[in-house]
Amino acid sequence: MLSEERPTFTISHFDYPQMPHFMEVLEKSYNDIGINVKFEKLPLDRGLKMISEGMVDADVIRTDIRLKDVENVITVELLSRGDIVLLCRQEVPCNKEILNDPEAIIGAQIITQDYLRKHFGKFVNAIFINVSEHKKVEELLLKDHLKYTIISTVADVVPEQFANYKHHRLFSIYGYHSVHKKHKALVPELAAAIRKHQQDTILATK
Repeated sequence: MLSEERPTFTISHFDYPQMPHFMEVLEKSYNDIGINVKFEKLPLDRGLKMISEGMVDADVIRTDIRLKDVENVITVELLSRGDIVLLCRQEVPCNKEILNDPEAIIGAQIITQDYLRKHFGKFVNAIFINVSEHKKVEELLLKDHLKYTIISTVADVVPEQFANYKHHRLFSIYGYHSVHKKHKALVPELAAAIRKHQQDTILATK
């Protein structure tokens, strides 16, 4: 099949440090099954709305927590396990009880706050500073504006810049590639291609 005859899928994504890696894996995987891809950066909730309505074909990665409430979407393959981590300055306690302290001020992305409330429910009573980008959450702690921030990280890995801060893993999250249900027939073949390229990436880093 000639390249110009191949279908093109529009895949939504959002700001996240590991996003370029996931996009690379997916571009190779879709190419294997004869599909070109075009990535479109969208606000978090807008991306979910558009895949639910079939306005985009797929979404790079979303957590199982978020996807379970979205209609018309099929999970394809696990791309990543991550952790939700509480980061604290050295002089303060660092445990999940901080989330229940109505006087604690914590910097976090809105999506992370959503994860926390869905995981812990009414236990979350702290005050949150809403931050739009992942890197801005980090800056709040590194510049000593706040005593606490919460970030999502690759599983079991705390970024090097936080080596001098306390950290406490709150819970794990699982990120899946997903497609609109109209592409259900492609799922087995696409999932196999994703697994192949994920394994290739792991081997290349050893």
